[in-house]
Amino acid sequence: MCPKKTKPLVEKWQAWVGLAVATLTAVMLLLDLPAKWSREPSPAVPFEQPLAGMVLDEVTHEPLSGVIVSLPDFAMKKTTEADGFFSFRVTSQKQARVKFTAQKNGYKSYSNYANLGNTDLRFPLEKGK
Repeated sequence: MCPKKTKPLVEKWQAWVGLAVATLTAVMLLLDLPAKWSREPSPAVPFEQPLAGMVLDEVTHEPLSGVIVSLPDFAMKKTTEADGFFSFRVTSQKQARVKFTAQKNGYKSYSNYANLGNTDLRFPLEKGK
């Protein structure tokens, strides 16, 4: 018969330490789970975001100046310059969907929705009767 070889003490010690570390890690993870499950989701923090674009004439596709663009939910108004451009800085939830309106004498009023963060909003105004 062959005598059984016994593992050196160092190898046995390493196996026990590995088992102890794995057990402690599993216990710590299990103890932390209830705390993670019971946490309320943190509310989204509002921050400043742009909303910008250009107003065009529906027929000529030329930029329209003097158009009053407003965000009724935020009580904000801007008037377009000669290049038809308008720009807002709005504090709200990330990429919130907001209503905007555009008005100019001689044109029909325009209303639509846009996502905050959009800086290339383009829309036409139709001439009124």
